[in-house]
This record gives sequence, structure tokens and C-alpha cells, in this order.
Amino acid sequence: MDNKTDITTFLKHLYEKLLKGNHAYVIEKAEEFLKKIPKEPNVLHLSALAYDSAGDNHSAITHFKKSLVIAPHQYEVHNNLANSLKKIESTDQAIEHYRKAIELNPGFFDAWKNLGLTYLEKNQLTDAEKCLKRAESLQPDNVSIISSIASLLKTQHNYPGAIAYYLKALRINPKYVPAIHNLALLYKLTERYDDAIGMYNQAKQLTNKIPQLDYNCGNAYFEIGQYNNAEKCYIEAIGKQPLYVDAHKSLNELYWQLGQLDKFGKSFEEALALNSSNRDLRKSYIELLISAKKYEDAHRVLFESSKKQNNNDVELELLEAKLLAASGNHSDAEKRYESILTRNYSLETAQDLVKILIINKNIEKASSVLDLAQKENYLSQKSWAYRSICWKEQKDERYAWLNNYDDFLRCYSLPTPNGYSNLHSFISDLKELILQMHRTHKAPLTQTLKNGTQTPGRLLYKPFHEIELLKKAFNEAIHEYISELNSDVTHPFLSRKSNLFEIAGSWSVKLFPGGFHSNHIHPEGWISSSFYVHLPKNIKDGKMNNNEGYIKFGENHLTNSSPDKVIKPEVGKLVLFPSYFWHGTNTFKGSADDYRLTVPFDVVPK
Repeated sequence: MDNKTDITTFLKHLYEKLLKGNHAYVIEKAEEFLKKIPKEPNVLHLSALAYDSAGDNHSAITHFKKSLVIAPHQYEVHNNLANSLKKIESTDQAIEHYRKAIELNPGFFDAWKNLGLTYLEKNQLTDAEKCLKRAESLQPDNVSIISSIASLLKTQHNYPGAIAYYLKALRINPKYVPAIHNLALLYKLTERYDDAIGMYNQAKQLTNKIPQLDYNCGNAYFEIGQYNNAEKCYIEAIGKQPLYVDAHKSLNELYWQLGQLDKFGKSFEEALALNSSNRDLRKSYIELLISAKKYEDAHRVLFESSKKQNNNDVELELLEAKLLAASGNHSDAEKRYESILTRNYSLETAQDLVKILIINKNIEKASSVLDLAQKENYLSQKSWAYRSICWKEQKDERYAWLNNYDDFLRCYSLPTPNGYSNLHSFISDLKELILQMHRTHKAPLTQTLKNGTQTPGRLLYKPFHEIELLKKAFNEAIHEYISELNSDVTHPFLSRKSNLFEIAGSWSVKLFPGGFHSNHIHPEGWISSSFYVHLPKNIKDGKMNNNEGYIKFGENHLTNSSPDKVIKPEVGKLVLFPSYFWHGTNTFKGSADDYRLTVPFDVVPK
């Protein structure tokens, strides 16, 4: 080839092959050309695109850069180079090249969009909004950019705005499945389950090949108590993707909570019979069996996994350590965690080792491991909870500084909401509403309650008038609680003090006679709580002995410690405390139809 016409024809031919997915052919022919003419920027660009399509990101990046050395003003090449850099997680370099592409061509839609999405991934929301809005101004009817802005608004917790943008995208293209799916997810997030299910079914009519649609639709059905439909959706998702781990987990969680133990674990067993070497499926199944305290089955599956996996599978080793600990073999569990930690340090493994060391009464060593863990993540609630145990066992005066019950543990009586003549009347209506949400027979596998049930979803975001009034009252109490706290940048609780906060998780727990909460903490929270909606008759009448049904603080499940503080539950009382406080409840007696109904929630600072 010795003229521009021949090169243009050659490039057109290669581009057509690339569009048809024949990237191996393009790479071969381009490399042959480049041996003769190594400085042809367009062939280098096309070769880079082919390498990128083949998944060889490093070769793609090399060729993009060679093209730019020869012709540095190619804005499309800067954009494509940035895309490849993102794939190898060189995000900052990717941003530089997106910005260079925009500098060379301020009206380049793709670069504005890609830069905005990159900022969104980095949670730089102001920059993301600027870029995505600029892209929208360039192509106002582009459903992809409209959906991207909806994702930004969702991240900003502007759910009405996000819904409006997804609806805008669907007015332009009613068959745009990503927008339908994401709108359904948003409806579910905002507790609009009927709307969510309608959108999922609409998407499934357009394409029946996406198992995530069935899975998420199943989750929506589960949260409104339509368990047969939920089961059907999970099974359909697994039918389309037999190794869909989340669908297997949710299906078996459903069977567990409904008490259908004859079906529990069967989907995993069937999938593993056909895909015996799939590590993710096996590991998920082992975790499920450990949570269900089916230790013999967990040992069996773990043994089968060990035969099929290599000896350096750290995740498998961690599961073995977890199983040893759960089944009471704490000495071997400690050895296994230590071995793993020396080779592959992680905060979670360090915390698991600390837990075992405390059980094994090796408090000094636990403290030493915690020192390193807290350097990595100072505000980890789990680490501070374990630190409190160590200080309590060592009778360290810092225990009182960390667990300042006088200042940090407070009780509030909710005011009577507007529209009600008294608090009793409001709580009566609230109780009837919440009881309708308790439809399962057993608690979720990973929760701390025994002999009771827990509602799914985010209770305080459900669209009911009583819930809205309750959330308003909670917010007022939280504001008062925070205003009464001191400021102290050296304290793990007080250093997070902020008047801006959100309720992150919220649910209801219904305990039956003999039921209780084992001692635990809330690792994802800052402030945690318990609000009492209904109490067993004997507790209300004051006939309980030995603090039955009381909430207790400072007692953990790893040592022989006793509670530091107990609080008598009362209907209408809200208890607030730091999320790292160890807390649990005493069991209570009562008639078979009696129960204890609460609304706990977690608060995080913004």
C-alpha cells in the first residue's frame, strides 16, 4: 500500500470485520501492516480497538498510546484509551484522557458521558452531575445519558428525581430494558412494590433472557409476602442461569424463613451435581449451611470442595476456619485464622481472629491484632466492639470512656403524633399495620433473634401514614439525642457527630415467649435503637422476674461478662445508643399467643 486510497480501503475492510466481532482477524492483518508501516495512527487505533474487544487491555493501551504519539490531537483515541484504562482500574489516568478528548473537542458527547460516569463511580457527585448534564445538553433525547442522570440522582438519594428521569427515558424509548429494570429497582427501594413488579413483568415481556429480572422480581414478591410468586421467580432465574448464586441464596432463605426445610439446600445440591467444580456456588452453599448450623453437611461440602480446588484457595480456608469456630473447635480455628492472616491480611480476617482469641481468653494477643486492624479502619464498629471487650476484661479505665452509658445511652418517650388524641391510639394503629408485615415463620438465617420473625425491606420507608408519623417522631428524637452529645474528635463515637444524618436500616422484630436477641452489635450503623410497640402482658403488668424481657448492655457472647446496664421496655419508649454497644435481650415467659413487638433502626451521619 503506497497511497491514501489503499489505506482507507484497508481500514474500512478491517472496521467491517471488527463490527462483526472478528477481532482476531483484525489484529493479525493490522500487525502485518504495522510491520511495514509502523507509524500509521489509524491502523494503530483500529488495532487497539481489536485488542480491547479481545480483552487484551494492556496491548490495546499500548497501541492507543503509540497512535497518540504520532497524532496527539485524536480526541476519539483519547476517549477510547480512557475506556481501556478504566478496565484495568487506572481511573485517574482515564480521567486525564477523557478531559483531553473534551479539550480537543468540547462537543464530544461520548467523552462527557464517560467522564461523568467515571466521576459517579468515584462518588464525585458534583463533577459527575456537571459532566452528565453537559452530555444531556448535547443529546437531549439520548436514553442512555438520561438513564445515567437517573442513576446519579438515585446516588444522591433524590428518588423522585431519579424516577422522573427514568420515566423520561421510557417516553423516548418505551422498550429500553435497562431503564425499565432500574426503574423497577427504584420502585422497590421506595417500597412501591406493585409498581416494581409491574415494571419487571414489562421488561420480561420484552426480553426473557435476563435472569436478574426474575431474581429482582422475586425479591419484590418476597417483601410483600407473595411467597409462591417469589419462589417461582427465583426458580426461573436459576433455570436461565444455573450458577446464579444470589438466586440460590434467596430461594433457600425463603425456604428457611417459611420453615420448608425439606426444600432447603436442594437447589444448591442440584446445581453442584451438574457443575461440581464451581467454587462460588460451593462457597455460598457452605456459608448457608454454617448459618443454618448444619455443620455436618457443611463439612461434607467443604471436603468435596477441597478435593476439587487448589490448595491455595484462601476463601476456602476462611470457610474452614469459620466452620471450625462455629462448631466449637476454637483452638484449631485460631491456628487457621493466624495462618491465613500472615499470608493474606484483611480487616475481616483480623476481626475473625480477634473474636476467636477473645473466646480463647488470649486478650493480650487480641489487643495486638486489634491495634493493626484499627490502623486500617479506625471507625469500624466491630473493631471497637471487640476493643470494649478487651478493655472490660483488662479492667482498663478506657472502657468507661468508650462505653459512657450515662451520656450515650438515652431513652425517649415519643410525643403524640398530629391527628391522634393520645399516643396509645397511635401505637394501636401502628401495631396493627406492622403485624401484617410479619408473614414468615422463622427469622432470617444471619440475624440474632431467636424464636421470632423479622420484616424484610426498609420499614421506615414504607408508604403508610403511620410509618411516616413514626419516622418524623424518630427524627425529632435523634436530633435531640445528637444535640446533647459532646464533640470530641478523638472519640470513635463523638468524632462522627453530625446534625446531618439518615436512617440507613429499619425493620420490625416480633419475639414469642422464650424468644430473645443474642448479644450483638450493629456494624453498619453509628447510632442504633429499639422502639417498643407491644409487650407481653406480664411485662406490662410488672409481673416478670429477673429482668425478663429487658434490653441489656455490656454483656457479650464471647466471655463470661455480665450486663453493665439493663432497661425495662415500655410501650412508646425509644432507646438510642452507639452501634458498637453490645446489647441483647433477656428471654420472657408468656402465653402462646403473646409477643414482643419492636422497631429497631440504624442511623448514619451524612
